[in-house]
Amino acid sequence: MIYSCLFSILFVLMVSVPFAASGAEWTLGQTIETALQVSGAGKIEKLDADEAVLETADVRSKRYPQLSLAADAKVVSDVMEIEMPLNTIRFGDYDSYNLSVAVTQMLYDGGRLRSLEKAGQARVRMNESEALAANLESEFRAKTAFFGILLARRQLDAAVQNREEAANHLKDIQALRGQGMALENDVIRSKLRVSTADLALHERESAFSRSVAAFRRVVDIPPDESVDIVWEGAYEPAFDGIHPGDIEKSRPEFRAFDAATEAAGYVADAARAGRRPKIGLGAGMNYGRPGLDMPANEWMHYASGGVSLDWDLWNWGETGRAIAKADITARKVTENRREFAREMEWRLVDAQTAFDESRNRRILAGEALIFAESNLSVVSAAARAGTVTETEYDNAHAAFSQAQMDAAAADVAVWLSTAQVEYVLGIRYKGGVHE
Repeated sequence: MIYSCLFSILFVLMVSVPFAASGAEWTLGQTIETALQVSGAGKIEKLDADEAVLETADVRSKRYPQLSLAADAKVVSDVMEIEMPLNTIRFGDYDSYNLSVAVTQMLYDGGRLRSLEKAGQARVRMNESEALAANLESEFRAKTAFFGILLARRQLDAAVQNREEAANHLKDIQALRGQGMALENDVIRSKLRVSTADLALHERESAFSRSVAAFRRVVDIPPDESVDIVWEGAYEPAFDGIHPGDIEKSRPEFRAFDAATEAAGYVADAARAGRRPKIGLGAGMNYGRPGLDMPANEWMHYASGGVSLDWDLWNWGETGRAIAKADITARKVTENRREFAREMEWRLVDAQTAFDESRNRRILAGEALIFAESNLSVVSAAARAGTVTETEYDNAHAAFSQAQMDAAAADVAVWLSTAQVEYVLGIRYKGGVHE
């Protein structure tokens, strides 16, 4: 059952697309590299990390002196005036003009900006880890698609060989029938063998077409582009034993969870800082009219400076709610981490079982092929001597054909199960080397 679940991964990836002739060569390394390049999930997570870097820089910049330039002008159409013997007194608004350059510096904010900066840095690490997790998923899909084609091609080759042998056997039986050395029932049975082989061949061709279509989808190439898999050799496991504790060390999702928890803690600290006073320093140079001397109404320049205090003493529980929300976020991340760890543990058990089963199956399939080939050789010789029935020959040939297909699938099943274990353990494959 577990062995069949392993191949269900292939079914998820497969979609029906017309088969294209082989041509473009793909190695496993090229397949993985291309899949990573076209992966939208990895790119989005990386962009999220870049965005978090910019947000962190915005928070950090607010801790440094801020320089601003302001200018304003106001013109009024009429004001009230009283003519006096020596002067004219104006009431109401003046035409006013002002140009100012100001510098402000936050002296103390209770640690809010520093906490927000650390929260931003934690989010950067979280997004970077999530990008690695997305790439790990894309790599696993690439391996599955690559080995899926390899599996389908080997099974197709076995089906083609079975069809050719069935057709040759039918010719032999028809010749023997013409000489009166075979029964009509033998001819019908041979024709049935050919028909069954045709059906099996058609199924394998369809499976191969679906595997090629799945591969095109993973590497994002047009549906009509030709594909040819180039396999360098065996895909040996990169792990020496399987240990559940290795998952938390290697899976990037756990680093993302830890960073998210850390970010939530810093957000809570920033909210707590809202209960503390904020002290700032400001200074500026101004030039305008009427400036500070309205009766004179002349252009003048002057300097200003001061210290500001802002202390939010009561806000109807807003600060407390912000702290509570940050704490809830942290608890949610903790629960998600626990659920993910539990899921990975079960997936590791399934992957390990499938891996052990596939290795045993490869040994047994190899032995079965040897026995089936020997049996067919003996039965074929006996059939030529006329000492066995056609039914016995058909059974021997059917057993040999099935053994061929099982052996063809056994190696690839080991590679598929190896890739599955590597995915759960977070092991990467780059440049032909496991990382």
